[in-house]
Amino acid sequence: MFDDKAIRVLVFPCSSTAGQEIFHSLCYRRDVELYGLDPRDNSPGKILYEKKIYSGAHLLAEDRKQLLEYVKNFVALSEIKYIFPGTNDFVNFLKENEDEIGARIITSTLETCIIARRKSLTYQILGKVTRVPKVFKLGEVNQDDFPLILQPDKCGDGIGCRKMDTMEELVSFYDQEKDIICEYISGKEYTVDCLTGQDGDLLYHCPREKTIARDGISIVNSVVTESGILGEVQDMAHEINGSIELTGAWFFQVKCVSADGSLCLMEIAPRLTEAMCFSRISGVNLPLLSLNVSEGIPVRVGES
Repeated sequence: MFDDKAIRVLVFPCSSTAGQEIFHSLCYRRDVELYGLDPRDNSPGKILYEKKIYSGAHLLAEDRKQLLEYVKNFVALSEIKYIFPGTNDFVNFLKENEDEIGARIITSTLETCIIARRKSLTYQILGKVTRVPKVFKLGEVNQDDFPLILQPDKCGDGIGCRKMDTMEELVSFYDQEKDIICEYISGKEYTVDCLTGQDGDLLYHCPREKTIARDGISIVNSVVTESGILGEVQDMAHEINGSIELTGAWFFQVKCVSADGSLCLMEIAPRLTEAMCFSRISGVNLPLLSLNVSEGIPVRVGES
């Protein structure tokens, strides 16, 4: 439990699917007062968040200097203590400017956020402890390597990924400044929701199979029961947690390699996901637990 005075928490952007899940996780807490901000005027956040200021003219996502000033002023006027990032796009922006904003950003360290935002860094660092996709330079690609995946180096829930079947196609679409070329992995996809405590211990992990996704967002999930998958996910979660500095809720995505059935890490993100309701309905409220971790309140979640 928190102090008698309600903690003021801002969700930005609050209209994201993750922002909506944070609202449903915390809206009935008397010790938490939720606020929402969003770059769009016409958004679902207007329906959910009672405490809000929406102004598309003032919240231009493209003008980060203006956006920073706006968020900073909102935080000061509303006496916000914590901010939940609602999308990958704003995790690093908020964390980089945490001191100037004047509120604590509920995510991991800036170094971890930078690693997670770039697939090339994620694969370089975590490839030392777990399986990651093979990354190619354009000049190294042979015809036998196809199909390949061309994807933005900047992580974004699979958005912008393209399957390449020929060298001509790859050369035509490849942008050396923005893209990375990776091996194509076509198996089942799993998302693993995790929680790390203040001392760095992994307190919780829960895998779910993504059965239906839209625009990179998981909208239908199913329970994972295969013992082999569960064991490999557990090992991978501990390996990732032990290799980079994580705090609070985070998640990672893996795919099953068709050739041998092993799991391959696709990406990580130091934030809450839209489908963490999957854990909440099982009794694990990850937004609330992340707040507890940030407040220094001891947290324990069964066995992990």
